[in-house]
Amino acid sequence: MKIESGTKRRSRLNIYHHYYRRKGVYTFLWKNSLKITIGFAVLIGAFLIFKEYVPNYNSKLETLLNSINTWWALSIFFISESLGIFSPLPEIASSIFLIESTINFNSFGSNEAN
Repeated sequence: MKIESGTKRRSRLNIYHHYYRRKGVYTFLWKNSLKITIGFAVLIGAFLIFKEYVPNYNSKLETLLNSINTWWALSIFFISESLGIFSPLPEIASSIFLIESTINFNSFGSNEAN
């Protein structure tokens, strides 16, 4: 009995293998896994190029946040919240930028005692 069940299982796997090969499932999986791998490689490459060639974006972001007038930032945030112009993710990001620009972290990260 055990020998028959093993041969039945092997023959069933063999049937599936031939069916998948005829239908092109293996080539479909190979092509799509190759596309996904290339896509991830391009994405990682773009990130590394951005990281390498964009010089010190933290200081540029800090300059931008310090140059924004608080009332303009609050009014834009109020209008976007009232009218529902932006989706929640940009609103969360804009509120974080507004909080940072309102508080005006001049010595952020320093260990100076006030």
